[in-house]
Amino acid sequence: MKFTDRQFQVDYKTDGKEMTFTRPDGSGDTAQYTATEVRPNVFMVYWTGSKDGTHVTQVLDFEREIIYATAAYKDGRFLSLRGTIKRLQ
Repeated sequence: MKFTDRQFQVDYKTDGKEMTFTRPDGSGDTAQYTATEVRPNVFMVYWTGSKDGTHVTQVLDFEREIIYATAAYKDGRFLSLRGTIKRLQ
């Protein structure tokens, strides 16, 4: 996932429950996620970060390689992003 000012590598486990995201500096988190297929190759995914309690919702469009993401932080801040995604095999 790549946004204007940040980038992540995300590994969604095949069990459909656990994902790990990693920043370029090596930091990251593992969380339990829920995914819903909105239409073929488009998924809404959401989770709560285990380290900081941030609530994250994403819409991943693998057909168009676009991601929309929002994060709600414990301190009340919100972040909304649009970026690109690339499926790694």
